[in-house]
Amino acid sequence: LDWTEKLNDAIACIEDHMDRDIDFRHVASIANCSMSYFQRLFSFVVDVPLSEYIRNRVCEEKASAVSGSVGTRSR
Repeated sequence: LDWTEKLNDAIACIEDHMDRDIDFRHVASIANCSMSYFQRLFSFVVDVPLSEYIRNRVCEEKASAVSGSVGTRSR
């Protein structure tokens, strides 16, 4: 696998585990690099720091869940 595939696999792991604490060391190991290197690589490629990416994605997931449940309330 090349580094882009490994990074995509790591991002997929992050996306699959949004509902719980994410172990950065585990995600970095999927990309076959150290945690500090993975954070720098991620920030360079995605143009957003890893922690900010995760925080934004969690907020998006929660907003989506709330907006989906608003239309299902009975009157």
